[in-house]
Amino acid sequence: AGGRAAAMLDGDPVISRLIIRPPHRGMERATVLRRTLSAGRYDTVVLFQSTLSNALLAFIQAVPCRVGFAQDGCKPFLTHPVGERGNGEHIV
Repeated sequence: AGGRAAAMLDGDPVISRLIIRPPHRGMERATVLRRTLSAGRYDTVVLFQSTLSNALLAFIQAVPCRVGFAQDGCKPFLTHPVGERGNGEHIV
């Protein structure tokens, strides 16, 4: 999650660990996420931005529950796809 989303979710008792996405740095961001998912043995990942690269990484790392928007080619890699964002809806 980004900083603003993290502020809303921090302290929620059902979230055992909240990962703040690293800043834009191309492949470095994907590498950090891959290592984090691999080391953490997560049971659920919620992809607030639902980019294809993040959905694919969660799929490859065999995270059992993958939630995200069914857009931009993500749907096949999600176990719980959510309808596409509507026009004018913004990612926080």
